[in-house]
Amino acid sequence: MSIQFSYYRNIHASHMILTPALEGEPWEKEMLWRNRPRELILPEYNSRNGQTQLWYDITGKQAVDMLAELSDLSYEIFIKICEAVVAMAEILDGLLISPDILLLRPESIFFDNQTENVSFCCYFGNEKEIGKSFHELLEYLLAKLDHKNVNGVQTAYELFEYTRMDGYCIAEIKKILRKAEYTEDVPEKITETVWKEEESEYMSIPVENKKKGILRLWQQKEQNIFGRIRKLLQGGKIPEKKVEPFVFEPEPEINMHQQNPTVLLADLPKKEYGILKYEGNGTCSELSIDHTPYIIGSELDCDGVIPSGTVSRHHARITRKGEVYFIEDLNSSNGTMVGGELLNCRVKMSLQAQETVMFADEKFRFI
Repeated sequence: MSIQFSYYRNIHASHMILTPALEGEPWEKEMLWRNRPRELILPEYNSRNGQTQLWYDITGKQAVDMLAELSDLSYEIFIKICEAVVAMAEILDGLLISPDILLLRPESIFFDNQTENVSFCCYFGNEKEIGKSFHELLEYLLAKLDHKNVNGVQTAYELFEYTRMDGYCIAEIKKILRKAEYTEDVPEKITETVWKEEESEYMSIPVENKKKGILRLWQQKEQNIFGRIRKLLQGGKIPEKKVEPFVFEPEPEINMHQQNPTVLLADLPKKEYGILKYEGNGTCSELSIDHTPYIIGSELDCDGVIPSGTVSRHHARITRKGEVYFIEDLNSSNGTMVGGELLNCRVKMSLQAQETVMFADEKFRFI
């Protein structure tokens, strides 16, 4: 069964829309709507153009596939997703509802931008059993996982291999996750054996011999210092450092025309990157889009940082095809507007010269 994804946004909320809209058992729907598990996004049934659609409120959330496009997934995020799947499956089992209704796709699993909690979408009539869905999700996550964490990758592959078994139990995954606690490799401590040997030899010298040695060193230094003082008092001279005489050499004449020749404007290299010029009232600076994809947000790891509380951590993304730049909203909390038009999530819009771009309430102009 092919599920169609689309998105819609207004000034109040952002929605993911799925079709076809399949109906579950009446008692299942009643049980879910009555209990409303916190991390389960329940759909609203809406009819558009004679077709029933499922509308999921995803305001302030980012899908897992979006996070994976921004950067490699950390091991912590991987574990958090796995733990959330197990926890939600247990909640549904407690309500006597099959966990197969969980739509375990990267584009339908969300992280809350504020709490970083994991949320799932409920989809009645899902044809895939949760065991198979979870295995396919792990296969996707492994390809996106940051492989610098060796211990984390090893645990992830162990989990993946376990889900390849026929009829495996989701609850058994808890045991593997409990073993996921690991410690960072600590370099071996280098012992300074040479210093210890020298120290032990020094400590074995009798105290009287130590005193005699120190006194002898002081007498040698004393003779050297007072010898120099006596020489100065007796009229001796300390050799002076020779100073080379200064000779003035005039610099050759410079032809200013040759040094700074006139350059024709037509010969200047053309600007090869776009600029978002800041026109707001805050402290932002202009953004030079010198590479793509170019991520804009309030987080310091973004390519273009906008230090504003209204701008999401990863707010929007700019890409380029040929000479044309495109912008898309990353399901930010307060939205992105181009030329006065509010962007839907995952919808790319081309940027035109001198067009205004609003990231929440921060105004820029594309030049």
